[in-house]
Amino acid sequence: MNVQEFARQRGISERRVRALIANGSVHATKHARAWKIDSGSAPKLAPSRRPLSAESRKALSAAIQTQSIASLEGQLRARTAKRVRALREADNPAALLADWWGNVAPAIVDAASSMAARAVAGDHDSVREQLRCHPTRYLRLREDLAETVLTDRTIQGFSIHALAAKADVTPQQLRRIEQASPDTVRSMRRVLLALNLEPTALPTPQGER
Repeated sequence: MNVQEFARQRGISERRVRALIANGSVHATKHARAWKIDSGSAPKLAPSRRPLSAESRKALSAAIQTQSIASLEGQLRARTAKRVRALREADNPAALLADWWGNVAPAIVDAASSMAARAVAGDHDSVREQLRCHPTRYLRLREDLAETVLTDRTIQGFSIHALAAKADVTPQQLRRIEQASPDTVRSMRRVLLALNLEPTALPTPQGER
């Protein structure tokens, strides 16, 4: 493959690819005035970003698998939300994920870490498809609705007031949803629509039986 193709596949700039060729990190041969890169170089590429710590990898894997960051706290929660958002928005999320794992597959591949393993193996299409898929959510319990809204609001970078404005609900209504005390079906649906989430079931609003 050429420099442009390799850069696109790995989610890095063409300038960086040429620098990696120059320092020997990527094996390539020159034909006329163009580089032809050995396809076997991709798994050996040194990460262009610093790998995450074991704690951060565990948190990110769990967040991807469970679609929730509710169990995380403080800076770890904020950083994990930001990383999930970066993966969702990346043109080549597999390359980003592989860099965060230092281009080394997890020692133990389970449900939580399988995406990282596929990313390191170069399975770019399945990683991209999984991250861009917006599955429907079964949200019959108020607690499930609260966790889902809080998680996706945080991942998408909305403040309470920003999401309330986008959903055309009051900040108080949004807070009640996130506190597992929703007051109307209409407010729940508007908030989920603003987050691009589709429910297959919703809880009974507070006060209704």
